[in-house]
Amino acid sequence: MKQRKFPLITLLWCALVCSGCAASAAGTDIAGARSAGGNAGMRPDCLVTPVADETGYRIQPGDKLHIEFYLNSEFNTETKVRPDGRIELVTVGDTAAAGLTPVELEGKLDQLYSTELRSPGASVRVDEMPGRVVFVEGEVAHPGSVPLQAGMTALQAIAASGG
Repeated sequence: MKQRKFPLITLLWCALVCSGCAASAAGTDIAGARSAGGNAGMRPDCLVTPVADETGYRIQPGDKLHIEFYLNSEFNTETKVRPDGRIELVTVGDTAAAGLTPVELEGKLDQLYSTELRSPGASVRVDEMPGRVVFVEGEVAHPGSVPLQAGMTALQAIAASGG
């Protein structure tokens, strides 16, 4: 029975260590809050970065956004977040988008467009994200970058590198 518990405990420990490493590498704490230092505190022993869940995804430069307004389709647009984190919108001009969740950006757009529209009802959808990769090092057949897919775990990234 102890033989069965050991691999499970080891696997859980590895998952916990990797999740702590990934949060450190992404410049976030375990709760997901962005640290002021960005990647300054990155630990070299960290192998992968976690995939953000859909509710907590933060818009970043390079994202392609689809913005719609309820009953005001003439304001609908598709735009790409510039490297400075801002987007250009008709009527309101430049506005910061990077670092916000889609829901937060919707609220911001509702405020900005409220001078033009009675009930803006902004809806933001992230259509494309910049390519993401994880780097797998160590005793694997093919060390280096692995394209990150939604829901990919650290074990799957290692397996993709030839485990």
